[in-house]
Amino acid sequence: MGTARRRPRRGRGPARRARRELAEETGIILPALGRKLWVRESHFRYQGRDHHRIEHVFLGRTPSTAPQVALQPTENEKTGLIERRWWPAGELRQCRDKLLPAELPTLLDDLLTDRFSPTPLTLAG
Repeated sequence: MGTARRRPRRGRGPARRARRELAEETGIILPALGRKLWVRESHFRYQGRDHHRIEHVFLGRTPSTAPQVALQPTENEKTGLIERRWWPAGELRQCRDKLLPAELPTLLDDLLTDRFSPTPLTLAG
């Protein structure tokens, strides 16, 4: 039984890694991200291995959801991706699919109505 962990390289903070992931997975390039909204830590088993993930989620704003660069999904992402789309807030509230984090619709509502915590939240996986 192994534990898969990605150790961040020195000098590569969470915001920089988040911008890179955003470009790779959506094709959107942002010069900067807004404030950190939450950190979510999870432990799970996938493909026979134990995984430990720590996600740092930042606010980002873009004038367009059209990809600016070619997507660069990993083989694992290609295998698991069913659909790629942007969700209007109202539709997200009605979604019956598994969302991560599960409370995403409430978090988005709080963010859009200025009720979101001024300091980053800590969410359990």
